[in-house]
Amino acid sequence: MRALNGWLERQTSWNWCSNRARSLIVVLLAGMCTEVVVVSSAAAQEKTDLSTTALAQTPKDAAMFATSINMGKAWQDFAKGPFVARLRGVRYVQTLERELAEQWSIPDGPLGQVRSTLQNPNVKNILDLLSDMGSHECFFYADDDLCDSIEALVQFQTDMLAVVQENPAALGDFFSKLDRADVDRIRIPTLVFGFRLTNDENARLQLDALEGIIRLAGGQIEPLKPALKKLSRADLNDGQTLTMTFDTSLIPVDAVPEENRAVVERVVEMLEGRSVSLSMGVKSKILMIAISEQLNVIDEFGQSPEKLLDHEAMAVLKQADLNELRGVSFASRRWRESQWNANFGHYFRNLSAQLSGAIGLASEIPDAQQWKEDIARDAQQLDERIGDLAPGFGDMLAWNRATSSGAEGWAYDWSKNAMLDNGAPIGVLTHAGANSLMLFGFKQKNVEAVSDLFDYLMDKAPGHIERFINAAEQDEDDRKLAIDVFEESWPLLEDAVEIFREKIMPSLNSNETLFSFAANWTTQELGPSLPPAAEPLPLPELAVACKLNDRDLFMKGCEDLYEVFDEAVELVRELNPEGVPADYRIPRPRETSVGSATSYYYEELSQAISLAGFQPQLMVADDVIVIGFSDRQVRDMVVAQPFKTRPAWMKDSTPVASVVYFDAGGMFAAVRPWVKYGLMMTGVPLDEPFPTPPSPFTIPSGNDLLQIWDCFTAAGKSAGTMQVDENGPSIARWVWVSQ
Repeated sequence: MRALNGWLERQTSWNWCSNRARSLIVVLLAGMCTEVVVVSSAAAQEKTDLSTTALAQTPKDAAMFATSINMGKAWQDFAKGPFVARLRGVRYVQTLERELAEQWSIPDGPLGQVRSTLQNPNVKNILDLLSDMGSHECFFYADDDLCDSIEALVQFQTDMLAVVQENPAALGDFFSKLDRADVDRIRIPTLVFGFRLTNDENARLQLDALEGIIRLAGGQIEPLKPALKKLSRADLNDGQTLTMTFDTSLIPVDAVPEENRAVVERVVEMLEGRSVSLSMGVKSKILMIAISEQLNVIDEFGQSPEKLLDHEAMAVLKQADLNELRGVSFASRRWRESQWNANFGHYFRNLSAQLSGAIGLASEIPDAQQWKEDIARDAQQLDERIGDLAPGFGDMLAWNRATSSGAEGWAYDWSKNAMLDNGAPIGVLTHAGANSLMLFGFKQKNVEAVSDLFDYLMDKAPGHIERFINAAEQDEDDRKLAIDVFEESWPLLEDAVEIFREKIMPSLNSNETLFSFAANWTTQELGPSLPPAAEPLPLPELAVACKLNDRDLFMKGCEDLYEVFDEAVELVRELNPEGVPADYRIPRPRETSVGSATSYYYEELSQAISLAGFQPQLMVADDVIVIGFSDRQVRDMVVAQPFKTRPAWMKDSTPVASVVYFDAGGMFAAVRPWVKYGLMMTGVPLDEPFPTPPSPFTIPSGNDLLQIWDCFTAAGKSAGTMQVDENGPSIARWVWVSQ
């Protein structure tokens, strides 16, 4: 950063700009055509004192919290990191830097005019403030009343849908009967955004300027004059605030047309005495923006007797290595419960309300009321079973820190994990393949609540489906035929489910699954309408591998499923003898031996796309099944080999529930041949500039763009694991390494 500043000082009149604004502009220039990749320098940083962060000022009962720390250091690390270094090593970028510097020094040029604008003292002060805001700590928190707001809204929605389910026409009465207590339960939550500053005098100056602009502009517009009366300023011992309050007095009831006035007056009556405030202020060298129904959120910030730093969950953070700390986030147990309830607490009941509403509109359904009651009962039962899937929520804490080669982070979740289980080792990881760009492997639990939910659906679905057929089919003959088809086919579905439960799933009872994405399958031929590529073009490969415990049982289950499919064909033949040939049955896949494994595929599918190596298939070995469409990838994954793409802390004996790996740099490298192919398709030689209108800057060639693209491989690689503990927190750990 200092070197780049010095270079700019030699090339332009750069000293007018403050250090912070200079750093900000340097980063913006260096970040042209970039992806933000934070890379730490090797320089040591003192251990972060958590008592100097927003953790020591945010209330302990905050619903959620997030902070970014030492942002200026992160920007500097980025500017000195491999991405910017490689980018500035590109000859075209070096030329562009020189031309930018020349244009910057020309008063009448476009950049010179920008420079002149930035030299304006008012603009300079704003830039200084923005730079100051982006150089230290930026945080956000939501008060515990956010949970109240979510729960109240969910309950209101549930009550409303219950009315719709009973009688859609009664919705108007529902709203008219709402009382003040109903409305008061729905609150505007307290949300606070904060930026730590070193120069709060400048922030106060800008706050004064903002107040002046609002009062000047508002005073010129008649409809805004009442709102100005709600604009207030408060001077604090260590700062000041500017607050705009919104309440029912700002609603122009007299201006509402007579036919709508009753509704507006009803709204005013229900909201009388309530207000929402939007505040901006500076306190204790922190610039804050707050939205709340309270008027003094900023004034009282930091005065809560118990702080988030005192929370018992913070014990693991206090014991961690806090050198180069970059960020901390927290979510309370109550917040996570409210999120679950909002999304899943009334999931089936909300769906059933829509169906019941449609049934209520169909007057020709003879047992509509009974059907709606049955739907409501079953929806209630299903929601209770979904509730059994809730993981027993706890608090969640995560943090990350920069390292000499990238970054690393941890997340502690005190919820009881209901879905994943530790495996030591996760055997299916040995089938990740040799060159995955991205993979996700995990070991799941057998969750009884999932089986109960599915059993209930299978038990109750037939009755509702038959009722739906009776309601949908107006012709009596068509109705009878549809019922007959359903009654004959439903047992076949039950047979298929039974085969899955009794044979397929037990043969895979290790419950280990792996998703792998690669790009080592290539082609140079893209069909008759496109010219061939000069070099191989990587194609995406996606495959799923599952640990296999009993190959014979799995194959028997597959054979039994095909017999069920044949029975389905026979049923169709009985209903329409001429629709299916007499000797037709579901074709069996072809088989090819691959060592001790067997590949099962359909030739018709393989020929559907004319790409060499395209072969959708299921390959079965003694210890794994692999499903994919790239023959290269499937053959690679079916052979067990050492798991290489693992984080350093993970050994074969390390008990983990999941592993993730992502090679971002490899992704960019895999796409590069396609970028080159696209550039060549333009017809412009790669070493010649693109034809464009006249410009004061050098126009890049295709090779220039490819060199810039190559810089993005600095995005590097990341990997992580999760470990679950029945009696403690689940711990996720990740690492990112730049290249």
